Amino acid sequence: MAIFECVVCGKTHNEEKVLTRWADLPQNWHCPICDSDKSCFRKSE
Repeated sequence: MAIFECVVCGKTHNEEKVLTRWADLPQNWHCPICDSDKSCFRKSE
């Protein structure tokens, strides 16, 4: 499982916590905080 972070607002998507894989989110998914698109998220190390 991985964590993805929005480079605009810092919102994280933790696959383990939300039980949804990043790859399973639709391409038109947007950040619920700042409305940035999926391309604005980077995988956290």
